[in-house]
Amino acid sequence: MVGLLFGLLAAYIAIIFVLILILHKTGVARRKVIFASSTLFGILSGLAVTLHGLGEGGYIFNFLGVLLGDQIYNFSIELIGDPHSSFAHYTIPWGLRIPQVWLFASVIAWSLIGILAQLTYNRIKSPPLAQ
Repeated sequence: MVGLLFGLLAAYIAIIFVLILILHKTGVARRKVIFASSTLFGILSGLAVTLHGLGEGGYIFNFLGVLLGDQIYNFSIELIGDPHSSFAHYTIPWGLRIPQVWLFASVIAWSLIGILAQLTYNRIKSPPLAQ
């Protein structure tokens, strides 16, 4: 199972790297391209898992978005909705329901990863002046 997760992460990183190359060729600045490609990956993989669902291993498209989305969904039912209702799914807002929450969680998660990677890259490429 751990090997599968590392394999999926390697595939995600490879896809993001290809998106970085494509976006850089289209004129996106180096100081923004990692963030933009990670966000684009979050949108595309979130759409894939939302439209495909979890049947036949749909979590492979984006297991990070699925895991985070499921936690947001459960937390929303406990906090906002009525967890004792047999229709608890319908007691929370539409955007927090499955499968929509997978898309939103995917975009949030991969955007945050992209921000951290972009800030790290920018800091390495232009370190602060020594005083």
